[in-house]
Amino acid sequence: MSGVKLLPFILGIIKDLFSNKNRRRIYNYIVNNPGCCISEISSNVNTNRGNIRYHIRLLEVMEKIKLIKSGKYTLAIQNSDTFYNIEKTIIPHIKNETSKQLLKSIKEQRGITNQELSNKHSLNKGTINWHIKKLHNDDIITFESNGITKNIF
Repeated sequence: MSGVKLLPFILGIIKDLFSNKNRRRIYNYIVNNPGCCISEISSNVNTNRGNIRYHIRLLEVMEKIKLIKSGKYTLAIQNSDTFYNIEKTIIPHIKNETSKQLLKSIKEQRGITNQELSNKHSLNKGTINWHIKKLHNDDIITFESNGITKNIF
């Protein structure tokens, strides 16, 4: 019964959530740039990072956005049916230019090998292996071994 008494208060908070122009600008930036990080938002919305963090916390608590941890970064996306789980997994990888280029190459040439990726992108095998391992751990790519080489799909 006490939940019913709080309903007008909660609805008031939701209605007022976007009354703050900075919060509204931050939210709109996140909607238009899924997978953005705090520093990117700060630069493009011209607001300091502390202010961005404050508004992001409120937007997250009110379930308007979702935060995704990616290494040392926290990426923000709109919390809606717009993104499926696989897309939420892929977004951090496409924010990284090297991973993005590797994914493009794998898509274009299914069954490509680490050596071919290394030659194509002028990267050492260790760098390729690191990115490929992360992509594989997130179930974005798969491997097939034909004895000598490992083909990536």
